[in-house]
Amino acid sequence: TLPSPAGARRKGSEGDDSDKESTASAELLARLARTEPKLALGRAEALRLAPLVAQWRRRGASDLHIINTLTAGLPPSVYHPARFIETRLRAKMPAEPAAPPARLECDECRAPVVVSGRCRACRDAEPAGPRASAEFVQRLTRGAALARAALRGTSAAGPVPAFA
Repeated sequence: TLPSPAGARRKGSEGDDSDKESTASAELLARLARTEPKLALGRAEALRLAPLVAQWRRRGASDLHIINTLTAGLPPSVYHPARFIETRLRAKMPAEPAAPPARLECDECRAPVVVSGRCRACRDAEPAGPRASAEFVQRLTRGAALARAALRGTSAAGPVPAFA
C-alpha cells in the first residue's frame, strides 16, 4: 500500500476522507504494474496522479473501468508511464454525472406528482360538473328501457310496433 505524504494527515476532518481517497487511488495506480508492467509507477508519481483517478471515481467509474481504460490498446513500448497515464486519464475522463431530473409538483398544492399537472387530491376536490337532475335520470332510465325493449321486439307497456 502507498501511504499519504508525511504531514498531510488531519485526524477528524474532511482531510481524512481526502487522504483515504488519494491513498485508494494511488493504490489502484500501483496495481496497474501487475496488470501491465509497462505502466509501472513510482510512489511519488502514483500520489501525483491520484487526484485524477479520484475524479474518475466521483464520476462513477469503477476500478475495473479505470484499469481497462488505461491498459487497452497500449503501444508496443511506453517510455514515460506517468505521462502516458496522465494523458489517458485526462483525455478519456468520463462526463460529469447528469443532474437528477427536476421533481414534478402539483400546480396547486406543490405535492410531489408523477406527471405534471395536479395531484389526485386536488383533482378529486373539484366538482365533476353539474349534477344531473332526478327527472333527467328518470327519463334516461326510461329511454334505455324502451331501447332495450325495442331491440327485443317487446315493449315495457306492451308490444312495440315494427319499424317501417
